[in-house]
Amino acid sequence: MDKKAQNSILYTVLISQFTMPFMFSGIAITLPIMGKEMSASGVALSLVEIVFLGTSGAFMLPFGKLADMTNKQAVYKTGLLSTALITLVLGLTQSIDLFIFFRFLQGLTFALIVSTNMAIITETIPKQQLGKAMGLSIGTVYAGLSVGPFVAGILTEYVGWRWIYYIVCFMLLISFVQSARYLKGKWVKPEKPYDYLGSLLIVSMLACWIIGSSKLNQGNIGIILLVIGVILVPLLILVEQKASTPLLEFRFLRTNLNFSKALIIQLLTYSGTFGVPFLFSLYLQTIKQFSPRDTGLILMTSPILMVLLAPFFGRLSDSINPRRLATFGVFFTLVGTFLATWITIDGSTYWLCLVLACHGIGFAMFSSPNMKIIMTSVDRTRTGVASALAAEMRTLGMVVSMLLITLFMSLIIGQMQISVDSAGLYLTVMRYSLIAIAILGGLAFVISVLNQDIKETIALD
Repeated sequence: MDKKAQNSILYTVLISQFTMPFMFSGIAITLPIMGKEMSASGVALSLVEIVFLGTSGAFMLPFGKLADMTNKQAVYKTGLLSTALITLVLGLTQSIDLFIFFRFLQGLTFALIVSTNMAIITETIPKQQLGKAMGLSIGTVYAGLSVGPFVAGILTEYVGWRWIYYIVCFMLLISFVQSARYLKGKWVKPEKPYDYLGSLLIVSMLACWIIGSSKLNQGNIGIILLVIGVILVPLLILVEQKASTPLLEFRFLRTNLNFSKALIIQLLTYSGTFGVPFLFSLYLQTIKQFSPRDTGLILMTSPILMVLLAPFFGRLSDSINPRRLATFGVFFTLVGTFLATWITIDGSTYWLCLVLACHGIGFAMFSSPNMKIIMTSVDRTRTGVASALAAEMRTLGMVVSMLLITLFMSLIIGQMQISVDSAGLYLTVMRYSLIAIAILGGLAFVISVLNQDIKETIALD
């Protein structure tokens, strides 16, 4: 494949990598106005986010396996076109019930994209430039997360919230047209039987975990879903060990230490950092009485650094050992979380910015190299599953982080409203939560340090 085609495919993936985080982060700004227009309850508005996150997270791995067994390019193109069309319909929908239904479908089709995008990059870009490409890819994700709320606010105020969906639809269609031009893969019939039972168990287990964690503060339903998710784990292992073409190849995970340890580190690193901006947002707005605008500007410290530095560290991972870069990245995020535990009621804004800067630099240093380790530890028959598992570990890490925060919130604050009057209790919640997620980050660092001695493998061929 010539250089022009490689770059065109990369730009196609970058567009899709930008659009969905852009929409996901921007929707939060539009929910109040959208809810008023559709006469939606608070529960219904929460489902707008939960249904999408739960569906996309649950179906990533089954679709990644499907892509490996059929054709990754065809799965990716199907995801782009179907997500674009459903996003357009979302912009036209007038009923909140229909809106939630189409968010479910959007999560389903988005899983087709996210389970194959890194596999497309891995199989297209030369190995010596793979880190740079992944750095650009991860940089665009955080660019979308950064500008989403700002652009959504402007669009909502001047032309209406529906234009967010129209713009995302247009960008996805551009990505689809480009991909149809350069990615010629077509659907083929799998040569081996697909693991439908394993897929059903995986989807059910992950959906229970993701949705259950978001419902912990709404009665027993959250706990029940989490317990069901845990019960499904041994059943899944038993089924997968007996399957002829298992969705999860446990023997492969046990023998390929490069792959499995990089996934574990990804899970623990996201678990050890994701909840910090959430804690800081509540701290700044309720305890320090900052405006939403000023809070948003402070919280942008981390994603801006990630956007700027991720491509650089990705390119650097092409010339030096990516494990060392990833380990330093985990260390920076751990330092940031540790510094956050010292925040008091009179804490300095500069201290918060220092914490966020450590996280931004750390994630920029960690994300691309670790993704390169994951994707180059498998052959081409497993890149779809590898791409899906990497995204899955990221999602589950976010869930674990928020689960710990929700647990401490329930135990310490309960139904009490967070305000200046409850500042002492909230600071206790924040400190315990930060200590808990710092322990997970510390575990990620220990595993990453011990992982240095494993022989590097590039198994794509």
